[in-house]
Amino acid sequence: MKSKIWLILKYSYQNKVRPKKRKDGTYKKSNPFSALAAYLIPAVVFGISITPFMYLMFKDLNIPLSQLGIDLPWTILDIVFSMWFLIMGFMFFLNYSPAIVANLYESDMTKILLAMPLKRSDIYLSSAVDSLIMAGLPLGMMIPIFFVYGIIAKTNMLLATISGIGYILFLLLISNLGGVLFSKFLTKTSAKRMTMIMYFISIFIYVGITNIIPRIMENNSINQITESLTKLSTLLLNYAWPHTWIILIMKGNIIALTILLVTIIILGYIVYNISNSLELSVSRKKGKKKNNEINFKTTKFPTIKKDFKLLFRDSQTFFLILYPIFLPLIFIFTNSDANIMSLVFIMIATIYSAMLAIYSIAYEGKIWPMPKLLPITMGNMIFSKIIVPILIFSAEYIGISFLAFFLGKATWVIFVTIIPVIILIVYASILGVSIYLKNPKRDLSQKNIIKGKEVMSLEGIVMGFSFGIFLPGNLYMLSINNVQMKNKFIDFLFDSSILYHLVGGVLPISLLVLAIYLTIKEINKVKERMLKWE
Repeated sequence: MKSKIWLILKYSYQNKVRPKKRKDGTYKKSNPFSALAAYLIPAVVFGISITPFMYLMFKDLNIPLSQLGIDLPWTILDIVFSMWFLIMGFMFFLNYSPAIVANLYESDMTKILLAMPLKRSDIYLSSAVDSLIMAGLPLGMMIPIFFVYGIIAKTNMLLATISGIGYILFLLLISNLGGVLFSKFLTKTSAKRMTMIMYFISIFIYVGITNIIPRIMENNSINQITESLTKLSTLLLNYAWPHTWIILIMKGNIIALTILLVTIIILGYIVYNISNSLELSVSRKKGKKKNNEINFKTTKFPTIKKDFKLLFRDSQTFFLILYPIFLPLIFIFTNSDANIMSLVFIMIATIYSAMLAIYSIAYEGKIWPMPKLLPITMGNMIFSKIIVPILIFSAEYIGISFLAFFLGKATWVIFVTIIPVIILIVYASILGVSIYLKNPKRDLSQKNIIKGKEVMSLEGIVMGFSFGIFLPGNLYMLSINNVQMKNKFIDFLFDSSILYHLVGGVLPISLLVLAIYLTIKEINKVKERMLKWE
């Protein structure tokens, strides 16, 4: 079985890693696991980079709860790291399980492999290994933390290594069990959407839980702190949780190690047997009764409706649509200042609106010249690609602004920023289409539709406008009713009141006027390039 899975992965990764060219002109074939490592190592490096900060942050928390009068065998460190293990494991499961389904039914190789003398479990397991590239970040962030906990808690590092390997194996198997079960009722499109949605949900849960301990410690009452820690340890360090077994193993508990090993063996047996009975055909839904009667539905804006559906159908563009509201919502639901939310949102949304416009027009490029045969003008078709990202991100920002204001997280300044945000989104969308139309016959076989130089140019322009308008503009408006902030702003500008008004008031307005002018200029370019698109 091992050699068969290796062979499947070997050919699968040929399209994922560019082959290295030798001096003699031949190409070196890629190794499946070296290709997989190329995707996972950056996640591990990221995890290692946060390790010193984790150590410095929690090195003084190895305090037994018994010292606080709590009759439990845990420490405050155990509570903190149990949250980390639980959330990272939860994130991995929610990302990895749907990714297996999406990869299994999207792969062009699945049909070919089904016609070969292979077990279904071989096909499934190769897809599971292949899908690790889509869910490696939580694992990468988790691996170094086992050793950080071991160092702070002064446990045996061999036990820390064993428990870490055991927990990762458990997560892989429980996620594969989830993938097997999900594959019975999820389609590849719904699996992709679920992966994206679960990614955001898990991050929100992580942010929420990591704010629990600081909020508990803010309370001055010792009795309330003790009561809160008791409830938290009872919840997070329940013996039914697998991460609790990991902490116990690090402390030398043989019973916990035995339970973990038995669980891993049972899960492996279940996954192997269920995967052999999977229905791996691409169309797994029951066929609907065909209706020979054709009904034509009319709509006022057919092209806009079509582009909306295409964008929400693709998992990557679905991610681009949701991500700009992700960080602002964290600002709202944590103790962060939501008034800087506009800067965070616009920096992300402008780039993504341009990318969405490019992806939308690329859909037409893939089937060109068929769109010319449709009963719509080129102008209407291009207008639809521009207006859809504008509608999406403008609606997101307006919704977030009202939510932040009514929850008391932002001031009236948030409403003043709505018009500048929409202006920059409009400019970015038009700029994206203009960049694409420079070369409409570009290679559309990959997701990277525009060149690196074009991406850098696009990001530089929109980020320059974002910083120039919203950073000084927001500070200027907030300082109007805040004397202390105003004085600090003036001090930063060499104690000059003139510079205070020029940088805070005149500069953002000037940049907005420039953005409007460049928008009109790009519209004219789009019209010219549109006529040359054959």
